[in-house]
Amino acid sequence: MQVDGQLLTKVAEGVARGEYSLLLGAGASVGAMGGNGVPLPSGPELRDRIVSEFGVPVGVGGERVEVTLPRAYSYVAQRTPGDIASFMGSWFTGCKPAWQDIVADFQWRRIWTLNIDDVIETVYNNRGIHIDRFDHTSKFRDGRRRDNQIIHLHGYARKDTVSDLVFSIQEYMSNVRDPRAWHAVFVDEFTEQPFIVIGATLQTEFDLEPALRQSAADKTRGFPSVIVLKSVSPFERDELTRLGLAVIEADADEFMQTLKTEVAKFPAYFTGQYARAFSLSGVKFLQQFVDLRTYNPSNSDKFYSGYEPSWGDILSDDDARIEATANALNSIRSEMHGTNDSAQKVHMLTGYAGSGKSTGLLRIAQHFIAEGHHVFSFRGDEALDVDAAIDWLMHSPMTVLLFDNCADFAHSLRDLVSQCESSNTNLLAIGAERLNRRQVLEREIKPEILHIYEYKFLSDRDIESLLDKLSSRRRLGKITRESRARQQDYFRKTASRRLFEGMANLEGGAGFRQKIQDTYNQLDERTKRTYAAASIAYELGYSLPLGIATTIAGLPVNSLIDLAQEQSIFTVDTSGVHPPHRITASTSVEWAIPRGDKEDALYRLAHGLAPHIDVPAITNQSRPYRLVRRLMDQETVHRLIGAEPGRNFYANIQPLFDWNGRYWEQRALFESEVGNNEQARSYAEHSLVIHRHPFAFNTLGTILGRIAIATGDSNILRDALRNLLSARSFPNWEASEHPYQTFFSTMNRFGSSWGIASIPSSLRNDWTQWFRWAQLTFSNPKIHDQLRQYQSDWLHLAVG
Repeated sequence: MQVDGQLLTKVAEGVARGEYSLLLGAGASVGAMGGNGVPLPSGPELRDRIVSEFGVPVGVGGERVEVTLPRAYSYVAQRTPGDIASFMGSWFTGCKPAWQDIVADFQWRRIWTLNIDDVIETVYNNRGIHIDRFDHTSKFRDGRRRDNQIIHLHGYARKDTVSDLVFSIQEYMSNVRDPRAWHAVFVDEFTEQPFIVIGATLQTEFDLEPALRQSAADKTRGFPSVIVLKSVSPFERDELTRLGLAVIEADADEFMQTLKTEVAKFPAYFTGQYARAFSLSGVKFLQQFVDLRTYNPSNSDKFYSGYEPSWGDILSDDDARIEATANALNSIRSEMHGTNDSAQKVHMLTGYAGSGKSTGLLRIAQHFIAEGHHVFSFRGDEALDVDAAIDWLMHSPMTVLLFDNCADFAHSLRDLVSQCESSNTNLLAIGAERLNRRQVLEREIKPEILHIYEYKFLSDRDIESLLDKLSSRRRLGKITRESRARQQDYFRKTASRRLFEGMANLEGGAGFRQKIQDTYNQLDERTKRTYAAASIAYELGYSLPLGIATTIAGLPVNSLIDLAQEQSIFTVDTSGVHPPHRITASTSVEWAIPRGDKEDALYRLAHGLAPHIDVPAITNQSRPYRLVRRLMDQETVHRLIGAEPGRNFYANIQPLFDWNGRYWEQRALFESEVGNNEQARSYAEHSLVIHRHPFAFNTLGTILGRIAIATGDSNILRDALRNLLSARSFPNWEASEHPYQTFFSTMNRFGSSWGIASIPSSLRNDWTQWFRWAQLTFSNPKIHDQLRQYQSDWLHLAVG
């Protein structure tokens, strides 16, 4: 076997860290024994066996006609399905592995197979390792945290049926129609996750064609996808290379043995790098975090053009020094060396969009690396594995954890703080978040643990630092030839001391908003739909997953990247596809993208995300789920496309999400907002049929309260309050402000509309009880201010 040493080392590191998925074709079963004691056949051998065993008529005028495996199989299956089932089951079930045992020596994200045999299942069963097996008819399940998943994309043989096998083109086509089946997930994952492909040429799998545009795993995850083939022609090598696959010419057995030898070297590297013993927990931690000490991204040179900061911009020292960052850094250092007994600290940089907080977060990270700390940036693919993080912090006390958009992970941070306190483990976490989501962190993390630093407007010293940096980089744009005083006035007055506004309008002619509108209008239709989807996703706080973006664009990954570079309207990075900045996305959604295009983008996003959403994905808080949660939020839908298109949107995506309680909650709230409370009630009641969740009880209570306010029916009001009490009774919901806010606003509005005397005395007494609970439950001053306003309004009603 001849293979580039650096490539093999990189692949081995990725396999050791559990980053790779495995895709197996027919060549991966070579050497294994079938359940009938005969070596498993190749495709042509299986065809010949079927023709011979079942007397398939392949002769015409004394000459043999070439019949393909799909045609031979379909011929027999239509005539004697029981016989072909028995034939296939006897051969492809109860198989005996040969070299394939080695597959279980590694940790895979998932194992995908095009084979119908149970060779790999036998490998894991022989070792007593639990597996979960799926076929192409199965719905997706996000079980990577705890399960060894094997997905048979063409079905698997059973002794009693053949209905799930895929051999014909017709079966291929029907196989890809269900948007919630595993094929759709494979299409997206092959694009952006690293794969090792063994025994599959990827030339004849018609159902996989949408996935095989290109792999961008090397760009998105830092580990290349590879294909291992016993032999390959120069033509095929060129084709596979253009698919983004590194070609390794070797026997599967030989490659896997070599890979095992290389993977065995990783624990020593791990110990040398992190000064701790190699462990599965450490691998889980590294799967969730990027080590900024070793991460060396390319610099896009677009930082000065209104793009969000990258780690490469910090390494290139492209950022100006902002006082808010210096103050935050000094405070964090002071807290670290202070006399406070608490060793757990969460520091949050917050400010309006484009104020420099994300740049500040990365700059602070660079300072800590320079001082000898190990700084890790959270990827945010799913909720934090708290146990793995605790284990890492216990063994690596010089660790600093970064969380951008940290409100998404407030629950995880709360649990991390709690467990660090219980185990007396040091924690230094630093995050960045927008002002309007600050309260999420404040609600979850105790004030003695959480420290907040605000980014507001540029100070005079900030402007001087910024001008010095721009001048040194020759990026002063239209103020290059102005006097220093005029340059200062540009940021002070023209940009109103706002960092993003100043940078975005520094280069180019038209104003920022007009520039975005003009650019969008000049795009072709394919680029418009990609940009619209990416803008909506990013305005909601998330990059558009790369696999979904390529499907929407109808382009290979490299072509999409080229398009992004040519148009300079979006960028492709490790998180996916997104416009240059969140402000750019928000401005585009609000001003540049027509409602019809936004409606189309919402549909495409919902359909693209649906295959990745199931109950475990919700539990794990996966990135696709967090995006779809915001996408189907009734306020988002109403704001983006309005009432009637919004109603159509919910109806259109019902086949995708009718199993999901949140879908029915948000659809209920949407209908209620547009005045259809009776229909809204039915949807809310149905949500509780699916899942008795506190949000569902709160939603039903909200809608019943609106009906009561509209009709003056105190019995419906009583039902509304009963549901709010049910919401409050759930664990952790006694401290949630949602049922309290709904209770007080509903009672006050009912009393305002119909008079407080129309409220039964028992419910008026409930008001006093709820108010007492709220006073004892909440410590946040803002909530207490709101409580005082509720009380004032209630007393005003009482005295007339």
